[in-house]
Amino acid sequence: MGTGTMSSIVIVDRSFASGYGMREALLHAGNSVHVFSSYSAALTLLEHKKIDTVVVEFDNDRPTTEFCDAVRRLNIPIVYSAPPVSADDLRQFGFRRNVPKHYPTPTIFLPFRPARAGYSARAL
Repeated sequence: MGTGTMSSIVIVDRSFASGYGMREALLHAGNSVHVFSSYSAALTLLEHKKIDTVVVEFDNDRPTTEFCDAVRRLNIPIVYSAPPVSADDLRQFGFRRNVPKHYPTPTIFLPFRPARAGYSARAL
């Protein structure tokens, strides 16, 4: 890519994290770049057009491994990018959590005021 010749690159960005930023940088460098959010659409293009490199977010789920196997069968090099980092995204460590996320329900705290002496509920 750095030799001055134009390369054709496919980016698969399922999390919409960095695909378009990477696309802009590669286009500015003079490359032909295609960004997809699904593996099936990217694989269709790979089978019909000469592509020099595929950039995939690192993940160890079944669709990712099947896509990478299909790309390897086409003899296209794969570059793995880092997944988006968030506190509860454990893919950055190479494994996935199987427990669903439970968000705490909002609670409204109402202050308790004792009734003042001399006032009754009927008078209010």
